[in-house]
Amino acid sequence: MDVKMQLGSQHIVLHLEDNSATRDLVSRLPLTVDLEDFGHGAEKIFYTPSKLDTSQVRRDDTTTAGTVAIFEPWGNICIFLHPSNRAYGLIQLGLVSAEDVKVLRSVSAREATLSLA
Repeated sequence: MDVKMQLGSQHIVLHLEDNSATRDLVSRLPLTVDLEDFGHGAEKIFYTPSKLDTSQVRRDDTTTAGTVAIFEPWGNICIFLHPSNRAYGLIQLGLVSAEDVKVLRSVSAREATLSLA
């Protein structure tokens, strides 16, 4: 499943796995969220209005630049802009491309709109 994230005049595509959390996210689209910088530029994060269904998901703390995951303790969705070896409690949702990671690193938009790609 692909989800488009509109960031002002630019957009990126989230390539999502098929699991209970991503299906729940897609069922809520379109969705406008507040995008925040986190971890001194290591991640972009946002919250959905309520937590996603995590009953059938893959828990894996491995990250690369472009990893899209839920940080389970807080319930936020994070997009990693750099690999991290200190991320724990992650539920894998998918990936964004290296090119889209570059867009995220440079974008200053605070509001993002998610829709089906």
